[in-house]
Amino acid sequence: MRQHPELKGHIFYETLPPGILRKQIEANYAIILDNLTIQVKPDVYEAGARVLKQMEPANRVMGLFSTGRMTLRS
Repeated sequence: MRQHPELKGHIFYETLPPGILRKQIEANYAIILDNLTIQVKPDVYEAGARVLKQMEPANRVMGLFSTGRMTLRS
């Protein structure tokens, strides 16, 4: 945060199994905790290539990257 103070309060980080995160994305980015619902659209979602290719037609992912490099395709 010292290098980028403008990001303070703007980073939400969640680590869950990919299947749970995928369900949140498919539920219009909703995270439900008891009676609290938060909608957070992720900037990064990590999963296997097969899962990402399945999500691509529904416009839930905008690019894929390969292992070893962060090469995105649009």
